[in-house]
Parts: sequence; structure tokens; C-alpha cells
Amino acid sequence: LTVAEIQALIADYVSAAHRAREAGYRIVEIHGAHGYLVHSFLSPLSNRRTDAYGGDLKGRMRLALEIAEAIRAAWPQDLPLFFRTSAVDGAPEGWSLDDTVVLAR
Repeated sequence: LTVAEIQALIADYVSAAHRAREAGYRIVEIHGAHGYLVHSFLSPLSNRRTDAYGGDLKGRMRLALEIAEAIRAAWPQDLPLFFRTSAVDGAPEGWSLDDTVVLAR
């Protein structure tokens, strides 16, 4: 994905949250686990990017945090926003419990 495509993707997540609210949902959850797109950015096993969305932990978390921040800004403040993540990749050099704690904070 290009950076422009990533920005469009974030906007798509926000649009999905708007549709969820219009449909009457009172909770929205970002799925950042189990090898899906957001998880593939988080995991050093799958994220081989060399731009701002890859490299160190901060870069790998950038997409997840930008999605969460954009949805939080659009989602009613009195309603919960959940983020699902894999606690670990279960492989050496993969997403670790320490990484999960940093993301959660």
C-alpha cells in the first residue's frame, strides 16, 4: 500500500464506524489480530516496510494508532471503541507480549 492508499484505508475505517452507528451499534471494534491487515502491519514477521509504517515498533504501530485515533474522533465519546489484537505471534522475533503492552498503553 502507498501512503495515499493507507490514508484512504483509514478513511474507510471511519466510514465503517459511521455506518455502524447509523445502524444502531453502540460498540465498534477494530480487528487488529489473527493475521488480518492491521496485524500484518504490527507484526515484524510480516511488516517489511521501510517507510513510516514499518521498521521499529513505533512505525509498525502507526497504522493501528491512526485508525484508532480517527475512529475515536468520529465515534461518540460516550460509546466504547475496542481494539482486538493478538497478544503474541507465537514465533521467535514476532509480535510479543511486551509489544502488546506498549500498544495497549
